[in-house]
Amino acid sequence: MHTRSILIVIVLFTGSILISIDSLAQVPTAAVNVSCEEKMEISVESSTSLSENITCIVENPTVYVEKVDISVDSGEFAHSGPGSIYVGPGSSEEFEVVIYADQGTSAQSQTISVTGTVTELSGLPPVNVATDEATFVLNILQYGACSIGSQDSFSEVKTGEELTLTFQVYNQGNGEDIMDIGLTNVSLDFLENLGFIANFPLESIAIEEQNQPVRVVLNLMAPDQLSVDYDANENRISNIEVEVEVTSRISCESEQGCKRDSTVSILDLIEEEDSSAVDGLLGSDKGSDSFMMFGAGVLSSIVLLSLVYAFMKKS
Repeated sequence: MHTRSILIVIVLFTGSILISIDSLAQVPTAAVNVSCEEKMEISVESSTSLSENITCIVENPTVYVEKVDISVDSGEFAHSGPGSIYVGPGSSEEFEVVIYADQGTSAQSQTISVTGTVTELSGLPPVNVATDEATFVLNILQYGACSIGSQDSFSEVKTGEELTLTFQVYNQGNGEDIMDIGLTNVSLDFLENLGFIANFPLESIAIEEQNQPVRVVLNLMAPDQLSVDYDANENRISNIEVEVEVTSRISCESEQGCKRDSTVSILDLIEEEDSSAVDGLLGSDKGSDSFMMFGAGVLSSIVLLSLVYAFMKKS
């Protein structure tokens, strides 16, 4: 009977110890979930709108009030957002993350990460590390812009000759672009009416985003003679405008429409003199002397024959 009482006491004591251990094991633990919208787009063409915001949500699945610290890794881009946020038991809170870009930033895609870490659990430091991370994609949108300049502001070409005009094309957008190059319709019609044949070896060219221009040329074959439809002053048609235009192809895909630029080169067309015709009429100096001697001999013969005829008539 005594032994049995001792066994009951031991069992009860062991059970109380297990209950105490289980109670100690139920220490409050922290947990957190973070989610964000999938992507953000920023236009950097002008300085009017160089930032965008995205909505994120932090959730607290516990039965305690949590303080969650928010950190953002945005790489080279500046950002703003809440440093921390309190979330009630079993609830969630929204917050905004703002990303800033500089005007003209290169077109690109970059992953931005947002991390939430529980630093307080009902006012006390949590016994465990509770953290979660969400990511979204930042897209810097590409825009197109271009410019063109002429290296030959004024040129002269003779009829029947070929002339090359050189131009410099700039990509002023924020990414690689295809530039379409050509004469304006007005300039092309005018040149063709004068009899010119115009040719661009490169009518389009891919240019990387850069500050240095790309050189392009226009080949012009002059007509063999001046057109009778245009007044020529001293065998010259002056101030012919050769207008060349460049168009950014990527800009034509935007809502604003195609971005273009043009430049004008001035050209004078001079008629080549036909020296062979002049030589045929006037001859060389030696030919001129021979012509004068021949004329003098003929005149002398005529005078002599006239005298002989008069003498015979008197006889």
